[in-house]
Amino acid sequence: MIVGIFTALFKLISKFYYYGFKLFYFVLYKLNFKVDKEKNTVSLDITDIKLLELLQLNSKQTIKELAAKLNLSQTPVHERIKRLEQSGVIRRFVALLDLEKAGKPVITYCNVSLVKHMPKAFADFNEQVKDIKEVIECYYISGGYDYLLKVITSDIGEYKDFLINKLSVIPHIGKIQSHFVMTNIKYSTAIHL
Repeated sequence: MIVGIFTALFKLISKFYYYGFKLFYFVLYKLNFKVDKEKNTVSLDITDIKLLELLQLNSKQTIKELAAKLNLSQTPVHERIKRLEQSGVIRRFVALLDLEKAGKPVITYCNVSLVKHMPKAFADFNEQVKDIKEVIECYYISGGYDYLLKVITSDIGEYKDFLINKLSVIPHIGKIQSHFVMTNIKYSTAIHL
């Protein structure tokens, strides 16, 4: 009889503990995660920030390794990563290449000005520059130029070919100025949070 009472009491406490933990986790974690649709931002807690810093350093770490570094179990870490992906904070996981070893050591920043500042000219340039494989980044900027391009090539000859046969043939381009990188002082893809 006493064993039965203790067994029932233990089951009741276990269920309370299990569901109490689930409720605590839901209130603390799920409700704390907010998306500000007006600003298009996501509120991140300290654990999210630490997790993102670890992933930015090495995204090949296992869930088990990340959980150990964050002092969490594996399930919450996995759920956080999934949530950060679904909310768009983590866009994708990629491999970062060594440009020298990949045979593309020449980095050139290219300023571009358009002749006509009309919506169609900007739209045409935006669409056409997306298809040029040598251009790995393109920014619409303020100042004396309209665009800043980051171009990766194997040598100056390939850059010259890109400039003459791909970039300068885009309609509405008025001026192009190239800046070749001599030495890379700092390179990082990690965003300080």
